[in-house]
Amino acid sequence: MRILFSAYSEKTHFFSMVPLAWALRAAGHEVRVASHPELAPTITEAGLTAVPVGRDHGMWRVLSTVHGTKHWSQVPPFDVADQPADAVSFEYLKDGYDGVVPWWFRLTNDSLSADLIEFARQWRPDLVVWEPTTFAGAVAAEAVGALHARLTWGVDLHGRVREMFVHARDQQRRGPEDDPLRRWLARLAGSAGVPYSERLTVGHFTIDQLPPSFRLPTSLRYVDMRYVPYNGPSVVEEWLRRPPSRPRVGVCLGLTARERGGDEPLPLARIVEALAAADVEVVVAPAPTGVRLPANVRTAEFVPLQALAPTCSALVHHGGFGTACTTSVHGVPQLAIADQLDAPLISRGIERYGAGLHLDPRDADPASVSGALARLLGEPGFRRGAERLREDMTALPSPASVAEQLVESVSEHRARQSTPAR
Repeated sequence: MRILFSAYSEKTHFFSMVPLAWALRAAGHEVRVASHPELAPTITEAGLTAVPVGRDHGMWRVLSTVHGTKHWSQVPPFDVADQPADAVSFEYLKDGYDGVVPWWFRLTNDSLSADLIEFARQWRPDLVVWEPTTFAGAVAAEAVGALHARLTWGVDLHGRVREMFVHARDQQRRGPEDDPLRRWLARLAGSAGVPYSERLTVGHFTIDQLPPSFRLPTSLRYVDMRYVPYNGPSVVEEWLRRPPSRPRVGVCLGLTARERGGDEPLPLARIVEALAAADVEVVVAPAPTGVRLPANVRTAEFVPLQALAPTCSALVHHGGFGTACTTSVHGVPQLAIADQLDAPLISRGIERYGAGLHLDPRDADPASVSGALARLLGEPGFRRGAERLREDMTALPSPASVAEQLVESVSEHRARQSTPAR
């Protein structure tokens, strides 16, 4: 079987795909990963075969120019994904799509779509697995009659908000001209001779790596898959192999914003001030700039979180999907200082388990941070909650098991295609 993974060039989004791609390759299937040229070295470092398509996008430059920041806070319309559908107006959802379609979806998809579709027609994949905003992957799949699925990198904001929008649009009897996502995506699909359908926005089904308790209400079909940490090429340094002499607290600053030269995702100076007087060893990665660090802080440009997390008594982070999930599968209590996209939803989900605490960055002063960490380190209930979350995370089907399910799904899809319509 031939499987094509498709993602725009964002490392953390691709990282969430790697374990499933490995599982399919290990099962004997042919696997390719298509993305913008800048991601090709990252793909090959993971031991996978890269297909560079199109030209590199300029989304982060546009985000910085238009919005004056590279730090994503709450982005309409996705900031209302956890609200009841009837509580959000059609106008708010439409205005949100009017914003994100040009600077996010068009920039990342239009720059690779033609080459991606051409490659799909040449290689003829049986299955396309696409990152939830790489809609060009869905178009490429439909162009060759392949089964296709989204693989999420967080809470499924996109699936939920799309259903909210379609519901509100139909309630008001609005047409396609009032649907910014459809207008753009129909043009992209039409260039490949593919008729528009809502399947282009959500796939045949969605592979979800969070426990169902984190899921927002939708009518979509989800396939559960265990999150397996992948942090890129990694080395476990000697200091990390030694047990810490006192409780270790990890501070993870977030890969995307740091690598893209964006604003600091965490109020690091306040965190460091809060930890300075504590009897703990603090590990901060990547190494911060412009912050005076006390003697109990160790810095490193890169530490593989899958190796660091098991040595920690608590972990402070920005609520990002990969960081939160890696911490969760190791059963470590966590403090998420989060306001970006789905990070608050992930953080509050962790809090519901009793596995950690959530703070808004605006409230993360030294007193609140030190108080939260004192609770995480001193109250045994957080360790028990973290263990419950770990058990639920690791009970999900492995990537190898999901790979077997995908083979069956492709066979069923082929059978449906070959059955004459009555």
